[in-house]
Formats: sequence, structure tokens, C-alpha cells
Amino acid sequence: MRPPRPQLRGRSDELRVAIVGLGHVGLSTAACLAAKFHVTGVDLDKDKVRLIEQGIAPFREEKLSPLLRKHVSSGMLGCTTSFDVVSDADFIFIAVGTPSAKSGEIDLSKVRSAAQSIGQAIAKSPKFPVVIVKSTVIPGTSKSLIPIIEQYAGKTCGEGFGV
Repeated sequence: MRPPRPQLRGRSDELRVAIVGLGHVGLSTAACLAAKFHVTGVDLDKDKVRLIEQGIAPFREEKLSPLLRKHVSSGMLGCTTSFDVVSDADFIFIAVGTPSAKSGEIDLSKVRSAAQSIGQAIAKSPKFPVVIVKSTVIPGTSKSLIPIIEQYAGKTCGEGFGV
């Protein structure tokens, strides 16, 4: 028997989105999604978080800073260095960096670390969050993160969370 599918709420402004990694991909995604959803970005770089909280993009991206200022001031976009906020999210995006290793292969260590932290954060959450990998990754990466999230969340994919 299949577990029940999570029901989306009637109003989009009630949905909570967490974005782990506030580089070019994560912050741009956060700024756009904040037009319709409550978004909290998570990044370990305290200086970057401080700038974003002021509505300042920590890198050059045309039209991003005005969008940040608008959504930060409206309360639709926030950011933190703490993974605790992930436990309240309906959707969790992983948007961390995936640099090349010296061998030329993709380095997925930050993606795996994010999956571990997400698992820990959703362990006590009553929600059924959906984890979305937005980082640039190779095929099969999302599937390989499931056991990591399951281990640290103490929940089973499809029953306690989705990917």
C-alpha cells in the first residue's frame, strides 16, 4: 500500500521553502520564490547571511539586490546560518556548490553534508517535506542522498519525506 501523498495547502503564501546554499543558484532561486512563498535561506557563511539580511546580494547579479530588499522587507525572505528552520519547511532545496575535484570529478561532499544536516533537522518535524536537489550534480545523485537523509532523519523516504 502506498503512503498518502502530501496535500498542498490552499494558499501558496502558507507554504514554507528552505534553500540550503545561498550562492548564485540558491539565492536567485530564493529571491524568485519569495514572490509567492515564505522562503528561508540557509548558508554557513555569516558574512553572506548578514549582507542578504540587508537586501544586498553578495555577488553581482543584475536586479537581484532590489528583489532581495523587497522580499526581505516584506518578511517573505529571511536567511540564517542555522539548519533549525529546515524543520518547518514544506520544500527544501539543496543548492550548495559542487566544485571539481583535482581529478576532474565532481565533488559532492557539500551536497552529502547538506543531506545529513537536512535529515537531522527534519527528524522531529511532523511535516512531510520534499527535498529537491538544485545543485549541479550527476545522474543518480538524488537517489544516493536518500539513505543519508533516512539515516539522520530516522524516517523512510516516501513515508516521512520525499525526494
